[in-house]
Amino acid sequence: MKRPAPLRGLSPLSLMLPLNHTDTPPVIPPPALKLGQEGFKKVCRSEEDSPCPFPGLPSGVLEMRVKEGSKIRNLMGFAMARMQGEKGVNGGAVSDGGLRQVVFSGSGRAVTKTITCAEIMKRKVGSLHQLTKLRYKVVKEVWESSEEGTSEMTVHRTVPSISILLSKDPLDPKEPGYQPPETLSALWEEREGVDTSQSVCKRPLGPMPYSSFPPCKRVCLGEGASVLPPH
Repeated sequence: MKRPAPLRGLSPLSLMLPLNHTDTPPVIPPPALKLGQEGFKKVCRSEEDSPCPFPGLPSGVLEMRVKEGSKIRNLMGFAMARMQGEKGVNGGAVSDGGLRQVVFSGSGRAVTKTITCAEIMKRKVGSLHQLTKLRYKVVKEVWESSEEGTSEMTVHRTVPSISILLSKDPLDPKEPGYQPPETLSALWEEREGVDTSQSVCKRPLGPMPYSSFPPCKRVCLGEGASVLPPH
């Protein structure tokens, strides 16, 4: 009795599948729409209103909202004028007429610029206590199609946000994100440490290791050859 010929082109796994099984590939969702390459342009952008991350701040605190297109020179010119103010004399005592606190806040691509503004303020004013808070916020963007039959698309994105409080008055050192003011002594110690490390790494100006050997003179033999005389 002859054995039935094996079915060619079929794997053992395919023989175990039910009869109604089809080899239809799974449906793959289309890739995400790239708005910048599909004829869409951004017409509106708004951020959600979030509470101040520094509760208990007195009224009149200067808040600088840094945007992606903001000019650091313009931001710092206004903030420095408000923080430094003019010093006046009241009853023989000199009083600082500037503000006591300022908050720099930015989100998304403006985070780096926000940190830069805070660092410039710390260098210019000095002795400022710092409190930094990081969080996320939702940004709403409206995109409009440039083709006929104008259609709009609303996109909600979650972006990082940073808020930096700089204060002339002491803050709670136990609060997460607190940084004490930098003192001149600390800066001098850091500078001296750098100078010391550089001096240690420098090669001494003494004789080279092989300078302990007795000096030898070359004796010319002609035709560019030379030998060392015996010691």
